[in-house]
Amino acid sequence: MTVYLLEMLISTPERVVSETLGVYDTMRKAKSHLNKVENIRPETESVSFNILKFEMNDKPSILKMKEVAMQYVGEELFMMFHQGMLEQMVEPDGSFSYVVAGKFKGALEKAITRFHDSASDGPFEV
Repeated sequence: MTVYLLEMLISTPERVVSETLGVYDTMRKAKSHLNKVENIRPETESVSFNILKFEMNDKPSILKMKEVAMQYVGEELFMMFHQGMLEQMVEPDGSFSYVVAGKFKGALEKAITRFHDSASDGPFEV
């Protein structure tokens, strides 16, 4: 089931506050109430209104993004394994771990060193 959340955003230099004004089962109802609210409290530079669409009982979007990111990382690591960049090790407890293959260790160490050197040249160094 889809629901539509009508919210009021109050913005100040220090923070943004979101106040839920209502939850509706159709966009039409949400827009109707939005129009009524705007008639008694017009938007200003610091006050605005918004309608957000949600699917009931769906995962929060931040969890969906994490799943997509982990899927991407997993695919990249799998490609590195197939290209011989990672070697699989069996630990004493039977679990698997992966290490950088010997011929790629030097290149990785150089890349990490360059990364740290360039990061220390940044504008925030004291």
